[in-house]
Amino acid sequence: MITKVENVGYSVYGETLGELWLDMVETILKNGQFELDENRGRFAVRNLRFTAGVANPDDELIKKYGDKAKIDAMKAVVFDSDTMKDFDITPSFRNGAKSYKKRLEKEEK
Repeated sequence: MITKVENVGYSVYGETLGELWLDMVETILKNGQFELDENRGRFAVRNLRFTAGVANPDDELIKKYGDKAKIDAMKAVVFDSDTMKDFDITPSFRNGAKSYKKRLEKEEK
């Protein structure tokens, strides 16, 4: 479900991560504005908020339509690795930065 909130931006909800992803792509393609990001053209929507009903990282739609290498790299920095590996075209952070996994782990006391 895609909702435009006046003077705020877009809110996107999907029952699954795959549905959410496809609705976000639709929102960006229909409402995005062209801009440059590190000298690369892209369409972007400002203030895009999103929520999924189920956060299953092995979503069937993402498996079907996603880029497996990029999905595997993202899963690694969220679930497996303690340090980031920048898989973007233009690296945006230093080597060895804490991964999302490491940042999300609760400090042991």
